[in-house]
Amino acid sequence: MKPLTAISMLSFRYCLTLFYLFEFEQNVRNMAMLYIQNNQQEEK
Repeated sequence: MKPLTAISMLSFRYCLTLFYLFEFEQNVRNMAMLYIQNNQQEEK
């Protein structure tokens, strides 16, 4: 395995990890917003 391919594989994995973390954070944020909206509607 050439050093260059090792580096590109690492950066690819790194990008994927960042992407998944970002997606996860977006999902959590969306869930939180829905939860807050539901609670506010129930309180009225």
